[in-house]
Amino acid sequence: MKAKMIIDKDYRVGEVDPRLAASHVEHAGRGVYNGIYEPEHSLADEEGFRKDVIESVRQLGTTAIRYPGGNFVSNYDWMDGVGPKEQRPTRLELAWRQIEPNTFGTNEFLSWIHKVGNIDPMFTVNLGSGGMKEAVSLLEYCNYPGGTYYSDLRKKHGYDKPYNIKTWFLGNEMDGPWQLGGLSGTEYGRKAVNAGFAMRSMFPDLELILVGSSGNRCENYPAFMAEALEIAYDQVDMVSLHRYYGGHEGGWENGTEDFFAVSLDLEDYIRGSIATCDYIKAKKRAKKTINISLDEWNIWPKMPDEIVRMNELSPWYFGGPLAEGFMTYEDFLVCCFYNLTVLKHADRVKILCVDLLVNTSGPVHTEFGGNVWRQPNYYVIQHIARYGEGTVLGCVMEVPKYDSATYTDVPYVEAVPVYHEEKETLTLFCASRSLTEDTMLTLNLRGFEDYHVIEHIAVACEDLGAVNGPEGERIYPVNLENTTRVEEDQIMIRIPKMSWNVVRMGKKQA
Repeated sequence: MKAKMIIDKDYRVGEVDPRLAASHVEHAGRGVYNGIYEPEHSLADEEGFRKDVIESVRQLGTTAIRYPGGNFVSNYDWMDGVGPKEQRPTRLELAWRQIEPNTFGTNEFLSWIHKVGNIDPMFTVNLGSGGMKEAVSLLEYCNYPGGTYYSDLRKKHGYDKPYNIKTWFLGNEMDGPWQLGGLSGTEYGRKAVNAGFAMRSMFPDLELILVGSSGNRCENYPAFMAEALEIAYDQVDMVSLHRYYGGHEGGWENGTEDFFAVSLDLEDYIRGSIATCDYIKAKKRAKKTINISLDEWNIWPKMPDEIVRMNELSPWYFGGPLAEGFMTYEDFLVCCFYNLTVLKHADRVKILCVDLLVNTSGPVHTEFGGNVWRQPNYYVIQHIARYGEGTVLGCVMEVPKYDSATYTDVPYVEAVPVYHEEKETLTLFCASRSLTEDTMLTLNLRGFEDYHVIEHIAVACEDLGAVNGPEGERIYPVNLENTTRVEEDQIMIRIPKMSWNVVRMGKKQA
């Protein structure tokens, strides 16, 4: 199979925000307890944090983390999770129907990310059962230096310096009937604008993110987002989107080629959401542009029957598995196309949070009392964090396409170039949907005539059902040799079938 691609140095789409390698930590299943926090583990430190998890997250390259939810936040009283642990209440957690001991809360989370290093905290306030009062009290606790009730309470709890958290999410999935305290777009917009106004009266330079739509298959999409933005547009900087794929929707039922193409649905969702934001901008005659935070994403693997039965028959448990499964190589490739689609919209999508960071279908997975291992999606996130710094360039591609059960004109190969001007590097992120053939991709580089291929990293596996697990990894990156050649000033790269690729290019040495 043959494909062609023209890359021009002067055709720039947008800067890659470092937070496209962000994540989400929530009190759900083993996302915190028996994941990040396991005091009884042999590798736990003095605060109960697993050191092997800290190291795995550090190597992943996560840049920012959204906390504490997720659905969890909509009935969460942040005061339950601060102060002496022996005095914290144990609660029934209503979103996931678990027991919440509150032994891990605001200060523990912030201490944990400090140990990982180089991570920006992003907090979600409760606008379900909570409101403006709870939002500003948490903000005062976290960010005010001292001399007030909540800032002095933080000091009393042993944390003298303010955390100076900049990014705040105004609730979670408030458009959903599943959400505790869910609202109409107009009702939510009023609640959000009141909370945002009060928070900005304390700290004017906060970055505030409005709940948008929890998926393009929701009945109220995009009306909820438009109604909320109509009220809160001037008070916020981004809208929050969530989109998962897997067995429960857009999954495997129509075959691999159809599953591989669900990123075309994501493309429609992003474009539709941007159009909704820009419609309200035009309607309000505003100068400010609202960007996108896609702060929950993942591909849900098939769950083992015993976990499904446990979740259905035995609610109100503590620290047990929730929606956990082994991500297959097929799932991994869908993750790759998901991330390529987001990169194409780097001018407007500024945050991308994999859900969750640890356990469920997160990139870092643990055994209770045992080892840590990496789900396959670990590597696409790591590669974008490590090599994705710079500017996304627009490109013109000629590539064979196919029709699936749901989608038409699905390209067999997709690629996104990222140019770092100061480092003089050009990185091509590329993935193949072809089940049978390698692709010879010909690059016509305009403005990069003196560039050559430095390294070709790939994840390629013949078995779509392969998984990683505690026994070992079958899905991991390798360096490929002899996959490129130059003909008539064009670079030709062999892209393996069913693969994820990172092709790093730079100037030839004199």
